[in-house]
Amino acid sequence: MPELVPTYDRLVAVAGGSDRAARFLSTWCPPTYLGGCSLAAVSSKKDVRFVRNYGLSPELKERLLLPTEWSGRAVMGMVEFLYGLSDGINGAGLGVALAYGGRSEGGQGFGVTTIVRFVLETCDTVDEALSALKRVPSHMAYSLVLADASGQTASVELAPGGDLTIMPTAVATNHKSGKT
Repeated sequence: MPELVPTYDRLVAVAGGSDRAARFLSTWCPPTYLGGCSLAAVSSKKDVRFVRNYGLSPELKERLLLPTEWSGRAVMGMVEFLYGLSDGINGAGLGVALAYGGRSEGGQGFGVTTIVRFVLETCDTVDEALSALKRVPSHMAYSLVLADASGQTASVELAPGGDLTIMPTAVATNHKSGKT
């Protein structure tokens, strides 16, 4: 995710610039963690709506809705893991939300909340987001639901280490289809 490097470098500097801060903020191969949510995106000719629940205790959420323009693009989302996002929307009208993928195995990849931040910082449309997601490995199984200002929606399943499956409907729950 070279597009995030300037933001990452600034965050590392704010955190003191140490190697430990740099490794921690990279979110590369973090410890496995679990969560739970269900979500869907529904579109019509007039608008797009996300519907979701958080299947976590409120004490486990950071509960911070943060608007940023770190890379020159307006992004607003629910903060997870310091600067990552569990869901959000950007100035182009692209929305992304995540759900736990139902498997606790980990692999080589980035923390999913950093991946959500990356997509919102760099993509305008669902098609652009799908292309970006194909090149960034996730450390665990997750599902993402995407919607853009044109009304296009998609759901993808991320597998540990980088496999991605595009699902037929923009709905996700806390389990995988069995394909990844």
